[in-house]
Amino acid sequence: MAKKIMQFRYYGDVAEQNKNQPLDIKKQSLASGEVFADYLPIVQLGIQTIPGTKFYLNNGTSPIIVGSTGIYELDLDGISTITHLAFDAKSLAALDNNLNGYLIIDIICDDVEG
Repeated sequence: MAKKIMQFRYYGDVAEQNKNQPLDIKKQSLASGEVFADYLPIVQLGIQTIPGTKFYLNNGTSPIIVGSTGIYELDLDGISTITHLAFDAKSLAALDNNLNGYLIIDIICDDVEG
């Protein structure tokens, strides 16, 4: 099956919007997970951000916390998939309030169209 690759970059809702990818990415769409809807199911996930950022996989209720390196990687290709990805609202607010805050999400997903 063909794969799609996408990188999402979030530097805040106000500051540095010209660096965001896609340009209209917002805190609300990251918290709900709606920004990832066209890239599901995810088979590989990479996150670079400030340590302590929390996120949820597959509608889980316990957050995954990015460790001290600021890097999280998960390769599920051929094993399982991620069907939902969402970020903790408080973590996103902390990114917004940090001049050096950023969130980079690399996704490889199955291309159901191709």
